[in-house]
Amino acid sequence: MAKKTIHIVPKEQGWVVKKEGAQRISGSADTKAGAYEIAREIALNQGLDIIVHGKDGKIQKKVRPQESDEGCFITTAC
Repeated sequence: MAKKTIHIVPKEQGWVVKKEGAQRISGSADTKAGAYEIAREIALNQGLDIIVHGKDGKIQKKVRPQESDEGCFITTAC
């Protein structure tokens, strides 16, 4: 069975967060970054992937959020 996704899509003013196959939206925000934060919380709680769309509606990227991706990163040096 394919993993369910949550989409971030543009609307006339702002951005909408909607689970795949849902009738209602899960949230909305004025900015794409704000919508991503809403989608990220839902995705982490429900084990979903996030699909981010551009203003033209086309898919820009697919994200599999993790608890540790809040400003944390690992770096190596030689």
